[in-house]
Amino acid sequence: MSGIIFDQPAVVKVAQAFIEEYEMDDRMKVMSGDYTTDPIGEDYDLVWAKNTLNFAKDDMDLMITKIYDSLSPGGVFVVLHEGLIHERTKPDAMVLSMISLSLLGPDMCFNQGEIADSMLRIGFRSVRSRTLDTDLGPMDLDIGRK
Repeated sequence: MSGIIFDQPAVVKVAQAFIEEYEMDDRMKVMSGDYTTDPIGEDYDLVWAKNTLNFAKDDMDLMITKIYDSLSPGGVFVVLHEGLIHERTKPDAMVLSMISLSLLGPDMCFNQGEIADSMLRIGFRSVRSRTLDTDLGPMDLDIGRK
């Protein structure tokens, strides 16, 4: 098994140090950039995104298309995010964690089902969703198969 960590240059620098420290150079690589504007690679069997798609919220279908195109046939996209419910008032932990950013103006939160719906519009052949209890509170897990 091998993997690529894609993130901002400063984060990739830290990730590379850990990869070297744990002698994983033969299995783990890094790629730096801004996933909203830069190429993210191709022929992936799995793409994992956790609490990050918020920065592409304004054009989710375009972002999901980019991820879909990066996957190999049969590839899987897994995303973990807040998934707000009850007119965006729950889960409490997610609403409270985003309140300061919300007061500044940008809407960075996803409603439950919003990412899964985009996956289906783009052409994922199956999408499964469930809510998980995490240390951060309830979060939605969406899994799409190309």
